[in-house]
Amino acid sequence: MKRPGAEWQLELLTGLLTDASPGRVAEALEAIHQLPDGWMYRREAWRDTIKALKVAAASDGVTVRQALSRIRNRARFTGRSQESRIISRPLLIKGLEYDHALVLNADRLSPTELYVALSRGRKSLTVVSESRHLTPKVPKRPAA
Repeated sequence: MKRPGAEWQLELLTGLLTDASPGRVAEALEAIHQLPDGWMYRREAWRDTIKALKVAAASDGVTVRQALSRIRNRARFTGRSQESRIISRPLLIKGLEYDHALVLNADRLSPTELYVALSRGRKSLTVVSESRHLTPKVPKRPAA
């Protein structure tokens, strides 16, 4: 199936059948990113993968896996790149990491999840729930 306007990307992807070197894969991924009307869900992972492919292509003996491991490990110590807006689960974001936080479906969160979600914004917090008063969902414990 062809997608109008994606002929170049399709050509690059087809070329991977004969040359799937890290440099060619990085080139194809960058081309895919340029498609109009697309939406990137895991931008950081996408960028890190392309960086790892380029490192592996430019160096002798470094695999994509090794390069990606180094890049991800470096990010753990230097911090993640900041995006203007992040959509995530509360447990994946550090406390007070962002100026503004928006908590959706707050009435469906457990007490722990609610506490974590409410502690994510430095300057403002917006809570969206079905009811005006929050009653966290306490998990049921199995009968002894």
